[in-house]
Amino acid sequence: MPDDPCTVRAEVPSVEKVFDDDAVISRFLSAWYGPPDRPAAPPPEAERLPPPLRAWYGVTSGYARPLLFNHKINPAASVYEDDGMLGFCVDDFEWQEFGVPSGDEDPVVHRQLIDGDTGWEPHEEGMRLSQFLVAVLLHETVQGARYGAAADGLPRDRLGRLLEPLRPLPGPELFTAQYAGEGLLAIAWPASGAWSVRLAAREPQLLAYAAAVPGVGFGPGEWCPPGSGDGS
Repeated sequence: MPDDPCTVRAEVPSVEKVFDDDAVISRFLSAWYGPPDRPAAPPPEAERLPPPLRAWYGVTSGYARPLLFNHKINPAASVYEDDGMLGFCVDDFEWQEFGVPSGDEDPVVHRQLIDGDTGWEPHEEGMRLSQFLVAVLLHETVQGARYGAAADGLPRDRLGRLLEPLRPLPGPELFTAQYAGEGLLAIAWPASGAWSVRLAAREPQLLAYAAAVPGVGFGPGEWCPPGSGDGS
């Protein structure tokens, strides 16, 4: 595998380290979806926000297609302050929201339950905003992919067979462990003494190897919008 994952178009960058510009997200989107399909138009309201969030708005404004399918990054003008936190992301079930303290270049992400009374709690591994944005994008790309595979209740040996073409992405975990390969993404998590895994591919033939693993089903990701497609 090449040292620079972007030398292969369909391979995605790692979340190994914090970044201070738009390079990781821009490279990921270009690798997975292709180049931007419209001129970038970052909103002026983003200027008051931390640099990773400003970079997010700038890069993603170049894509007309959906990039997130469950969690939503608030429009820059709708990022609000609550108890010293800038609330910038909420999930589609309106169960939890994410925020960061203002005044830091790359702050630690906090979470609070929308209907809870515990208030904002920092990520247990100290995940930074820049890392969060990459991790949530990868997670949502897997769950929203047109070409996907899924399996639950897997023993570790079958999980290993599915993840063999991929490599683990280092860094703090957001929801699940994340993996990437040439044209492949995966998320995996333990469940009741076994494992669940979700795979996504740039092209359907890249998932052919998974058909040899018992218990794997194929189809769009759980969050793939009907008729929207992916990876063209």
